[in-house]
Amino acid sequence: MVDLIAANPITSMPEIKQLLRNVAIIYSPSTNCSNHEQYRQICYVPGSDRELPDQMTAAESLQILHLAARIQRLACMCLHSMQQKFVTAVEDSQGPLVAAKAAEPTSWMEEFRVYWVLWHLQHYSAFVEVSKARWAWPKDYIEDAKENFTTLNRVPRILTEQVWTVSAILADMGLRPLYGHPRSLPPSFREVKEEQEEESSKAGWTFNQYFGAARLPLFASLALPPNHHSYPVWSPPPIPSDNSRIERNWQRAPRHRMKETFASAMIRPIAGRTHQYPGFAQASQDLRYGPDEEIHSNSGRGNH
Repeated sequence: MVDLIAANPITSMPEIKQLLRNVAIIYSPSTNCSNHEQYRQICYVPGSDRELPDQMTAAESLQILHLAARIQRLACMCLHSMQQKFVTAVEDSQGPLVAAKAAEPTSWMEEFRVYWVLWHLQHYSAFVEVSKARWAWPKDYIEDAKENFTTLNRVPRILTEQVWTVSAILADMGLRPLYGHPRSLPPSFREVKEEQEEESSKAGWTFNQYFGAARLPLFASLALPPNHHSYPVWSPPPIPSDNSRIERNWQRAPRHRMKETFASAMIRPIAGRTHQYPGFAQASQDLRYGPDEEIHSNSGRGNH
């Protein structure tokens, strides 16, 4: 199984390998953590190279493989759904020629970001499930852990909005997220839907900016929806070279995967919410195509 993970263009990335390790540790019957710090000490071992635990049973290995296969299906469903909305938005604003380009296969960066979100959601779901059941943590302690989960498990605040966007796509497919919000949220910032743990009308980064790290949406189950067979499934594209001029210029190379870059906004345009932003026409081109494309013959990077 280690070879399969290492050969995959997504799971071979250190951040995904760490999440795989965390999920495997959580689901292992031999793991029994009395608090969040003990859990972190087991998962984030210096020098472990973020590999899966050494002594996994055949059943535990099979469980991780099944989870990885399900995450791949969910990623393809999300990417397909988001791209269809993106193509529609591009066609409405720029016409069929550009829409045809927008319908081309998604980039490695786009796919990595969606897989990264899904593995974080799986990690969070597993953590909450096991801490309640097998570890039997007190309710208040679990709430504290949920409040600080993004910080303690190294979810960059600049990418929180992408977590919320992918979660919204999953909700459109029939999965049911609970949107917990910081307990420090003042009454003037609250909405009725926030009290009911529904998606807020406010962007995820507003919670980060004013009230610390926003909670991740909690999915009690990430089981495939009944209509999953109607979506295409494909393997992730190869990892692009960090030295590729186009990928480097537009910050879509692997080195930029966890940074706030031009590419970090891709999830938002693909999700079909671009009408809220000025300069959509330029951004939709710049984020998906390199400057060498014919369609960019009269545009440059000066607008960024």
